[in-house]
Amino acid sequence: MTWAQAARDIFVAAINKGQLPVLGIILVILLMLYRMPPQDITAVAQKALDHLISLELLGYLLSLLTIVGWFLHARYLRREQTKEYDRIGREKSEAQNKAAGKNFPSSKSE
Repeated sequence: MTWAQAARDIFVAAINKGQLPVLGIILVILLMLYRMPPQDITAVAQKALDHLISLELLGYLLSLLTIVGWFLHARYLRREQTKEYDRIGREKSEAQNKAAGKNFPSSKSE
């Protein structure tokens, strides 16, 4: 797998999950850091840490925590929804098989 294929797969997954804007922001920040001289990166990191300690960036930190919480909650809900749909599908197939008195090939469990 090439880096282009890996990047394509990441972008497609982000689009499917509605996370492309977040990925775009992260890529812009990483690009800005990549283009900076190393001494400037440490200065920016030190300033950001100082602002966080003095609570000047508290709103941004809380916003970031909210986004992470939303991401984790959405992932949890997707998994639970998939489990529920699978359970409903199994019950429907069992009910159809029982009502017809035979097993349908399309209703076989995998």
